[in-house]
Amino acid sequence: MPKQSAGFALAAHSWDNYLEPALLLHRLDVLSTLWLEPK
Repeated sequence: MPKQSAGFALAAHSWDNYLEPALLLHRLDVLSTLWLEPK
């Protein structure tokens, strides 16, 4: 059981590491789209 939860914690950590930059890039993409959009 400890082995399984350790694997889960590692997977969750990896997911966070993947998700955070993706969200940041998405935010930058949205902001740049709004910024560059002609008013």
